[in-house]
Amino acid sequence: MAKAFKTFAIIEPIQPVNTVPPISLDVFLEKTGLARSTAYRYEKQGWLKTHIISNRRFLLAEDVAEFNRRLKAGEFAVDVMPNPHARGRAKAAERGVVGPEDARK
Repeated sequence: MAKAFKTFAIIEPIQPVNTVPPISLDVFLEKTGLARSTAYRYEKQGWLKTHIISNRRFLLAEDVAEFNRRLKAGEFAVDVMPNPHARGRAKAAERGVVGPEDARK
């Protein structure tokens, strides 16, 4: 049977995904290396679906599989904004102006 959770290697079920018990958000964060704030941001943006059971957050295996599928497809990728100050530093270097990091040397 194909392994459904190759991206983060959290759960690799032998049985069908819908029979795997839910995992706690803490376990998910530990396995993936994500920060708690990042997980809450992903949840707020609708990228990660959690379920509250007895006042604790859990993820179902099918939700983790969907997250991994979308991650692998590149749906969460964003363009990186250029640093607005980099152009000013380049012009200052052309004029010979010394910046604070150069003055320390």
